[in-house]
Amino acid sequence: STCQIFSKSLLQKQLRGFLKIMDLLKDETKYDTLKSELIIDMTKIYMYADIEKDCQNKFLNIMKPFYKDYKIGTKVNTASLAFNLVINIFIKIFSLNNNLVIFIKNLFLRIKRN
Repeated sequence: STCQIFSKSLLQKQLRGFLKIMDLLKDETKYDTLKSELIIDMTKIYMYADIEKDCQNKFLNIMKPFYKDYKIGTKVNTASLAFNLVINIFIKIFSLNNNLVIFIKNLFLRIKRN
């Protein structure tokens, strides 16, 4: 079994790599599914990372354009229909309001811990 620790430094490293990849793919529409999966992966790391609110706001401000451009109805091929539906809804919510996202994340972490 493996364990991954979702730390602030992991989030920062992954975000730097994510931004470089997205810059390379910015005008490539044939990679939309890959872009969507990268956005989902970054969101997963964010959701599990235990970081302070100002760091969360910085992350969300950087990610907001990607959340807004995320195409609703994108299907992640390796996931179930239910997961795809939920993730499409959450990504659109994440594009709206940082405080709402932080509330959802904190609620998620509380539920996960209990």
